[in-house]
Amino acid sequence: MRGKHAKPLGRPESSFRNGLLTSLIVVSVGLVGLSVLYFMFLRPGIDDETATKTVTTKTETSENPEITAAPETKKAISEQTDDAADSQNSSRAYTTQIAALEQRYGATIQVSWVDNGQVRTAGSLTDLPAWSTSKVPLAMAVYAGGQGDAQAGNISAAIQASDNAAAEALWASLAATDTERAAAVTAILRQAGDETTTVPSTRTFGTYTIFGQTQWSTSAQVNFLLNFDSLPGAAQVKQYMYGAYANQRWGIGTFANCAVKGGWGPTAWGGYTARQFGWFDRAGQQVPVAIAVQAGSFQAATQVVDAVAALLR
Repeated sequence: MRGKHAKPLGRPESSFRNGLLTSLIVVSVGLVGLSVLYFMFLRPGIDDETATKTVTTKTETSENPEITAAPETKKAISEQTDDAADSQNSSRAYTTQIAALEQRYGATIQVSWVDNGQVRTAGSLTDLPAWSTSKVPLAMAVYAGGQGDAQAGNISAAIQASDNAAAEALWASLAATDTERAAAVTAILRQAGDETTTVPSTRTFGTYTIFGQTQWSTSAQVNFLLNFDSLPGAAQVKQYMYGAYANQRWGIGTFANCAVKGGWGPTAWGGYTARQFGWFDRAGQQVPVAIAVQAGSFQAATQVVDAVAALLR
């Protein structure tokens, strides 16, 4: 029989529930912690390298010009590539045609022209005395020296008629010595961007003019024409070239609306050199060209110049 102050047998019901609830809370917190650890460290997924590659791929894609370039840009690039290819094909074809003319006429040729913004040259001729084409920079040297008005008659005669006496007068007016005169004309070539061609200061071939024996390549002449308008007296000299007389009307000189200066003289081996440079009209555009030919006679040389000019047209 229990006494009045005997201890109870077991926990009260409320204490049991409180203990159970506390246990559940501890377990839940533990599970949440495990889940966090799982997702942070244990869960398989995108690693750093893959994530880096993904970011890099997006960056590279956004900067890729092939993807971001407008259709108009792509078309322009394609057209430029096509133009360059056409230009190279045209130049190769023209070079072949010049070689055929050399074989056909038994002559040597050098010709230069502008194709797709570049000066092109064809032919095998390497002996290139300027002859009377040198009267163009000679006249400009006179303008540079401030004597254009005083020498207007001689300039006109030297360019339009290719008059040798008038050209010698221009040469003499430049300075007191041939060395100084040669330097004055060479300075015009340098002003035109030609760092190679140099006018001699002594006679190098018989009694012919000093300046006429300047070795002046056709490519240098075309570059001279490209810089022509920046040179002293350019407008007046070009006007005289448009008015060239009949003795220079072969080659491009036979074309309508052309400006031309010719030159010619004998070779040391008994043949003849014919030279010509200037502009001719093609579809409203003035096209610069320079031609040099050596053949057995003056008539034979100018006939070849005619054939070369026909190809250019």
